[in-house]
Amino acid sequence: MSGSHYPTLSLTVPLYNILIDHVEDVIGNDKEDDDDEDDDEENEENNEENNGENDDNEKWNQIVKKAAKKCKVKLLEYYNKTNVTYLISTILDPRLKLKYYKDHNWEETLLVNTIYQKFVNIYNKFYASTKPEVLNNTSEIKGKSVMSCVFKRRNIEYIDEIQTYLSLSLMNEETDPLEWWKVNESQFPHLSQMARDYLPIPATSVLSEQSFSVGKNLITDKRNCLACKTIRICMYLQSWWTTFLSE
Repeated sequence: MSGSHYPTLSLTVPLYNILIDHVEDVIGNDKEDDDDEDDDEENEENNEENNGENDDNEKWNQIVKKAAKKCKVKLLEYYNKTNVTYLISTILDPRLKLKYYKDHNWEETLLVNTIYQKFVNIYNKFYASTKPEVLNNTSEIKGKSVMSCVFKRRNIEYIDEIQTYLSLSLMNEETDPLEWWKVNESQFPHLSQMARDYLPIPATSVLSEQSFSVGKNLITDKRNCLACKTIRICMYLQSWWTTFLSE
C-alpha cells in the first residue's frame, strides 16, 4: 500500500475487506461481548492450574479471538472513514470496476444510489462537460460543408463512456491501470482524464513522511541559515533523485 511505482488507492477497499474477512474468520461464531470475554478470561486464569492441554488451547483461542475482535473494531474505525475517492478509484481500476462490489455482495441500493451515483455525478460535473479536442474541431466545421452532416451525426451518436467501460471484461491482476488508460485514451477520452486524476493518488502518506523525515539530515548545525524555499527544493531534488536511482 505504500508503493510508489504503481497505483495503490484503488486497492484500499479490497484490502480492507480481505483483512476484515480474515479477522471475522478468526472470531468465528463467538458473539460474546467484551465484558463477557473479560469475565471468561479471569475464570480461565483462576482455573489454569486445573486445566489440561485442551483447556490451555481453548484459553489461547479465546485470547486470539479477543485480539481479533479488537483488530476488527480498529479496522472498521478506519474503514468507515473511507471516502468516495477510494470508491471511485476502485471503479476506475480496469481490474476491479463496479463488478468488484457486486461480486462481494454489496447491497444493490448502496451500489446504485451511493457509489455509482456519486461516480456519475463527479464524472458529469468535471469530466463529461469537457469535450475532447478532436470533437471540438469537428464541431467547428458544422454547417460549412456536406461532410458536416457526417461529423454532426458522429457527435449525436456520442456513446456513454461509463457504460461502455463497465461493459468491458475485467483485466488480469498484472495489468497496469495507468498504462491501460493510456492505451485506451482514444476510446475513453473523458474517463481517461478522470483516471489520471484519481489513480495516481497514493493510498498512504508513508512516502511523503519518508521524504520529509530526512529534513533533519539536511538541516544541520552548519546549515541552520538555509531559506525555507532552499530546503524544500533540496528535499524535492533528493526525493526525485532517489526515485530515479530506484528505477
